[in-house]
Amino acid sequence: MIGRSQVALTLAITAVGCPGRQPSPPPTASTPVPCLGDSDGFQEPPASGVAFLIDRSTLAGPESGLDVNGDGRADGMLNRAWGYGRTNIDATLMQEIESGRQLSALEIAGLCAPFSGNDPAVTLKLYDAMDVDGDPTTTFCGDRERICSQLAVPRYALSETFPYRTEPGSLTAGRAVFSGEAPLPFAIGPSTSLLLSLHHSLAAVTLPADLSEIDDGMVCGTLTVAALADMALARDCPPAAFCLTARDADDPSSLSAADRLALPPAYQPDVDLDGDGLERYQVDFFASPRTVTCHDGDGSLVAEPDCLHSGRMADGFSICFSFHAVGAVLVISD
Repeated sequence: MIGRSQVALTLAITAVGCPGRQPSPPPTASTPVPCLGDSDGFQEPPASGVAFLIDRSTLAGPESGLDVNGDGRADGMLNRAWGYGRTNIDATLMQEIESGRQLSALEIAGLCAPFSGNDPAVTLKLYDAMDVDGDPTTTFCGDRERICSQLAVPRYALSETFPYRTEPGSLTAGRAVFSGEAPLPFAIGPSTSLLLSLHHSLAAVTLPADLSEIDDGMVCGTLTVAALADMALARDCPPAAFCLTARDADDPSSLSAADRLALPPAYQPDVDLDGDGLERYQVDFFASPRTVTCHDGDGSLVAEPDCLHSGRMADGFSICFSFHAVGAVLVISD
């Protein structure tokens, strides 16, 4: 789910204690350390918190998302619009996890010991993961309730970049919601798919008393109109999969994801990213060539060629993913 990018740390996974391997005690979930001062974990180095690996991810239900646009209701406009492909999207996300192509690790930093389920400020950090032996069957133990691996952060990467991290959030009764300022990179589908950016992202986790898993996890954010105008459903996508690819701008018959959203019932942006009201657009599918009309948040016409890419069309569509994660061990490797 979380996409690989040059700004995200690459993690290596060293398998231990799995079938066909030399016997070794499986790693146990890391535990919080006593708080030092008022640490919220934001500046703490990787591997200092409690780590997890996402083992299941799905497109969230249309009414179960987080409040991305601040209207007090669950969001997920693309969850409703792409509901027809939910089965394929879910299957694609699981294929990518089970194949080892998209492994995502999370760390909750700043937790205090003993863990009570309540903490005034903790930070969520996300990392890309990679199985160094190339064998995805060794990542999870047979029961899939825990991983048979340690997640290693290469020491050389620590001086060059930092993992994606949210603003500190408050943990109450084991539940916390985090907000991220920087765009969150992610992907749906194989490596041929686009690397996308979720703006105005939110993440929520529920931690049990033994810190063995993340249950009821969710990541939400916004895909901009311009980003959707640059992508299309891949024609060479494997069967029973959902793949986004770059739209062929030289093919006038090619429908972008933004074009498809304008088909009845005509979904419109629901997240105001530039603070001037929600932008709107319409597509005339009967015109030759196809034409698009855009209106800024104040209702004025955006009279520019290719108006979906205008700086005035800054808003986007909310989308949410549900996930579950199992406890892991994060270590620094040389």
